[in-house]
Amino acid sequence: MPISIRRLSRTVLNTIAKILWVLLLAAVVIWYGFFRTGNEATYAVEHIEFDLAQEIYGNNSAAQTHGTGPIAVVLYSNYLCPFCRELWNNLDTVIRDDSTSLTINLRHLVRPIRGNPAYLAALGAECAGDQGRFSTFHRIALASQDHLSTVSIDELARQADIPDLPRFSACVNGEVHKSRIAATLIEAQYLSLIGTPAMVVDQRLITGTPGLLELRELLSPGSQTAWMN
Repeated sequence: MPISIRRLSRTVLNTIAKILWVLLLAAVVIWYGFFRTGNEATYAVEHIEFDLAQEIYGNNSAAQTHGTGPIAVVLYSNYLCPFCRELWNNLDTVIRDDSTSLTINLRHLVRPIRGNPAYLAALGAECAGDQGRFSTFHRIALASQDHLSTVSIDELARQADIPDLPRFSACVNGEVHKSRIAATLIEAQYLSLIGTPAMVVDQRLITGTPGLLELRELLSPGSQTAWMN
């Protein structure tokens, strides 16, 4: 076989191999997307010991809250996590349907390192909470996660209608709530968390992103316990 024909054959085979690889990758993505939007569970539930829960939450450390209901949810989230945005939207839907159903206590699970956009957004959310604008800022930061590394924290604050912008900027730049964010890492170690999203409800550690129907079941009124009150 002439050399040019052999080279042409190799080129054709390499091209076919690349096409097959792309098709295989696309099939995996489609399969994953199908099952995530179907009835398959996308979360796991693990019961935690009462003593462990007491040790972590016994002092009721400060956290920003959303909602006013009796069912307490401790939510671990990160502003660069797309599944955190999905879970928050589902939780927010539950609260919008019944504003007195539950209270979300949000913890920012992120390493407090300057230059990390998720940490900067977490500081912004905490400082916005000082002025009663936590929920609005949190929602805007999650919606902006695709370009969080390029949008300024002051712009997010303006979008969230923070009343006192100089006070907000001083709070963020001074890392006033750094210790609160760092404390979340200790809680995560207790719970053996390695990622987000995750939440604790009724002595149950729930990891992943339950769909709206599953979430309503997990947050049924019977899930209340004294240690979360």
